[in-house]
Amino acid sequence: MSFSSTKKMVTEEGSDGREDVQSLISFLSAVVPNFPSSSWNAPLKTGRVTHIVIICLTYPGIYYPQHNIPLKLSAPKNDFELLLRHFDYCHKQNSVQFTLLNDFDIDFTDSTGVERGIERTDTSRDSIRCAIQKIMCTAEPNAKIVFFFGGHGGIAEVNMMGGTSGDECDFQTIIAGDGRRIYGKELRSWFCEARYPTISVTTVFDTGNSAGSLGALPLLLL
Repeated sequence: MSFSSTKKMVTEEGSDGREDVQSLISFLSAVVPNFPSSSWNAPLKTGRVTHIVIICLTYPGIYYPQHNIPLKLSAPKNDFELLLRHFDYCHKQNSVQFTLLNDFDIDFTDSTGVERGIERTDTSRDSIRCAIQKIMCTAEPNAKIVFFFGGHGGIAEVNMMGGTSGDECDFQTIIAGDGRRIYGKELRSWFCEARYPTISVTTVFDTGNSAGSLGALPLLLL
């Protein structure tokens, strides 16, 4: 099974994120060969993307653990719409399997003119784990999976084993919609539950403090 990973820092407070995500999208064809810049999911030598997971979190009512500081973000909601449009998400039928995990409601008009609301979903740590595990356990041998996470990252005081020493990547996390941490190494372990070693996974993180979100992997910084 192959991995590639990309990280982009979360936008500054007060930005709607559109310029940053447009920049991110413009890089996707270089970062992920399966993403042509002009037409989504066109057949390439590398094959078609078969699954795409989009997780965009605004953290309504969620606070940093042990601090009375809200996690609230605004940019991921705009990012979500831009990514759906770029990937040509359709309400009725898609040529790829989409998994959408968002903690907000949004009205979206797809490229066929169908307007429909996309309701908020369960974005808890357990829900993210179950979604990834389900995809990895059912994906076909040559599946190509793209995982996008837009939200908060963080560096924990202890690693996932409760220790305070180790490599820096042992302490790097992303924050799920319920405010719980997901350690990079356990996130990687969920992807590694694939039935076939030929499945490829490309991850894109639009967040801070997540350079080691999948452990010690080669990383392209945008």
